[in-house]
Amino acid sequence: MWVEGTNMEERLAFERVQEAVETGAEVLAVACPFCLLTLEDAVKVKGLEDKLRVMDIMELVNLAL
Repeated sequence: MWVEGTNMEERLAFERVQEAVETGAEVLAVACPFCLLTLEDAVKVKGLEDKLRVMDIMELVNLAL
């Protein structure tokens, strides 16, 4: 499993979450359980729970049915 470094300012998940917010996205869809966890954590750490939701693609499929 891949693990990022200890520098909180340079974490890739934080960058991806910020990019998603800047595009106006409300949902960030993932197909990887590890990505789901790291991106959810980044959303919480950045305090963006009211702006961005991280969801597995199967959750989106379930909502569509």
